[in-house]
Amino acid sequence: MEAIKYYLGRYSLAVNIATNIFLVLLCVISYAALIMLYCSKGMHLRSFTYIEDSNNLPPTTFVPVLGILLTGATSALITRSVEHSLWISLTCDNVGSNINKVLTAAESRQRAQWSVSPFARLLYTFDGQSWVLRLSGVLLFCTAILNPVLLYGVRPGVSKFDTVEARAPSVPMFAGFTSTIDFWSVLDNPTILASLVSMNNLSAPASSVCSNDACSVSARTTALQAECKASSQNYTGESEIYCSTLGTKTCVGPFLSSGSNYIEIANFTTGPSNNCDGVLALDVAFEEHKCPSGDFAIIFGAWVTGMYNQTLHKVECNLYIGNVTVTQTGNSAPTLDRKSFTNFTNPISISGNYTEGLAQDSDDIFFFDNILPWMWQMEYLIIRKSWTHNIVIDNPYTFAFDGVSSFGNNTLGSYLLRGPGFQNQALLHLTADADGVAKTLERNFDMATLLAFVRQPYAGSVNITTTHESKVWLYNEKVLGILAVPAIATLLVMCMCWRIKGDEVVIGYDPLQIARRAEEILEKREHDRRLSRLSRGPYVAVRNVR
Repeated sequence: MEAIKYYLGRYSLAVNIATNIFLVLLCVISYAALIMLYCSKGMHLRSFTYIEDSNNLPPTTFVPVLGILLTGATSALITRSVEHSLWISLTCDNVGSNINKVLTAAESRQRAQWSVSPFARLLYTFDGQSWVLRLSGVLLFCTAILNPVLLYGVRPGVSKFDTVEARAPSVPMFAGFTSTIDFWSVLDNPTILASLVSMNNLSAPASSVCSNDACSVSARTTALQAECKASSQNYTGESEIYCSTLGTKTCVGPFLSSGSNYIEIANFTTGPSNNCDGVLALDVAFEEHKCPSGDFAIIFGAWVTGMYNQTLHKVECNLYIGNVTVTQTGNSAPTLDRKSFTNFTNPISISGNYTEGLAQDSDDIFFFDNILPWMWQMEYLIIRKSWTHNIVIDNPYTFAFDGVSSFGNNTLGSYLLRGPGFQNQALLHLTADADGVAKTLERNFDMATLLAFVRQPYAGSVNITTTHESKVWLYNEKVLGILAVPAIATLLVMCMCWRIKGDEVVIGYDPLQIARRAEEILEKREHDRRLSRLSRGPYVAVRNVR
């Protein structure tokens, strides 16, 4: 121990220089660490970013440690600088310096107390002679709030980022529109189900792709889209036939039924568009038909509303095959964007060799099973044979009503023209207007597309976006403004008081030595003042004589 004391005493100047340099480096490191912690997120340790990894060293512990180091190093550096400056000023060899010209016994005592007492720093603000020490004392006192302010800028939060998984189609494009086979003889057309779901104001169920709110899907899937237009006119009551402007062979009527006096009040049918060639053969095999890309069928219907002043309403729809964008978030119902619909680029070819040589999972089978029923002017369509059984599908939009009876798909027609409460209405009471039916038909086919997506979401290209959430520490870099307080105090004192001496000059806090040296300085200053006055005496006398 004595050897250490001897070494420190002998090399006190070098030790003091090394101590001050160490304190400066400690301050610089603390500033740099705090700035990097709050501003450079990419350089963080995991425990400084993710809360679940904060068991090792959370920022709520690391920040106070840095704050304590910075506050302590700043206080030690400033007080040492002031102390060294005071003792150097009290040395007789420095009596001629500018600072000694204003240094009094009271000022010496106040500076000595400034270096050891926080309260004395505040008092020095009111009657001290050095503005640097007055300002630095207040700033050094304010460093007490450094840690609370820095901790205010650290809070827990949630970080989110998305990952996208792209999947190519893995099933035929029409797989979602497939019908359910019942005992190899009857097909349940899914479009009827879609129409009933839509007209009852129900939503499509969620697909199996997403099961929670962190998942969302955007699919480019096969779609059926109807574009309908409506018109109305006064009904004259005469027997007339009305034909669609979209297909010259697609007509309804006459509205006066043959063999009876009952007037037909509704008639809907379907057929090929004008641009489709070929002739329908009423058998299992069909001749080849080619339609424009995406344009494959039309729906045309007319109906009468009103008991006396009757109005004839007409609606006609073009049916298209193409692709549309379907989106779904979590377990919510999927939705489609009608504006995103695009037609198929290649013409549709419908071959009569349907029962020969087709793979059971090919697009052709799904196309024939689910698209043809809307193309032809038939109540139902025999589309193929399976062993010895004919499989049939009702045409959803071929139906008619007269005053007392109906034929075809009267359930769907009743929903379409009279609404869900049609069971309590007479056949004559048709209330739907043309615009409403046109919009309903468009929604029905949109629902068919949505239900097809729900059945087979991977019939098209699918992008699955998963949102990942992590509990993280969030940093508010604005609180770093508090670092200006110790920084300004340090710079002011170091610029004005940065002088280092050994222990032979800097004794420490010794009030008796301070008083003695201050008295010596005052006596020396008074002696110098007298000598200066005497040296100017003859010159003053001569001036007085003159």
